[in-house]
Amino acid sequence: MSEVCKDFIRKSIDEYYRAVLSDMSNSERIYDYPIIGCSKGNDKLYKFFKEDIGEFYWTPFEAFSLEFDNVDEEKLSVLSFVFPQTSKTKIANSKETSYTSKLWATNRLRGQEFINSLMRKLVSELKTIGIRAMSPTLNDNWRNHKSDKYGYASSWSERHTAYVSGLGTFGLCDGLITAVGKAHRCGSIILEHEMEYSIRDYDSHVEYCLFYAKGSCQACINRCPAGAISEKGHDKLKCRAYQREVLRPHIEKEYNLDSSSCGLCQVGVPCESKNPV
Repeated sequence: MSEVCKDFIRKSIDEYYRAVLSDMSNSERIYDYPIIGCSKGNDKLYKFFKEDIGEFYWTPFEAFSLEFDNVDEEKLSVLSFVFPQTSKTKIANSKETSYTSKLWATNRLRGQEFINSLMRKLVSELKTIGIRAMSPTLNDNWRNHKSDKYGYASSWSERHTAYVSGLGTFGLCDGLITAVGKAHRCGSIILEHEMEYSIRDYDSHVEYCLFYAKGSCQACINRCPAGAISEKGHDKLKCRAYQREVLRPHIEKEYNLDSSSCGLCQVGVPCESKNPV
């Protein structure tokens, strides 16, 4: 049944991706085709995140129990997918040095709508074959929180989920570096069904970052207009302040969009479109 479910999910993603492309007519494609990973719902890393990030962080069991009763934690699986930005979107943003490009800002909004719709579709279609499923970030109880250790955080992190699911490791700027690079958006669902789980081919949570692996890269430091990235890592306060105080007014005025998207550190760097290590 695991293989049947896996094929069903891949087919559902493929059909939705192609349907959205065909409906877009003259519009630009939002993303390239995704990479997909899967982890056990009781993977020890999820409990580590709760201990390390904060009590507010959900384990898959806690998230699933918000919507369902009599949950069997042993059967929970977490499906994670990463949608790469297109070359056109990455090129447009790589030309910018202070503000995000209009294409990147537009795709930040349209892209999240696309991923949210996909997660809803997967949950709905799994229901038709008798499998309970939900998306943590679409649950009404999902919130932003403040971690005593890390500052800004949330109830559930799509990047951390992708890391557990074998899709990549973190970089100096906190972005997730995957086989298709760092310029992407993530999504995930939890399903009550045992799956074929991905193998994490890394030992360290920063293994794919050239700076940590070889000390040979500081490209994202130079790309950050806020000075929020240094050899010590990512300063979330500086990053957030720049997004809210500088980028948002610019994007609203110049592009007429309600967004504070940046992404400059995700492009024009060795890990933009691949694992560089």
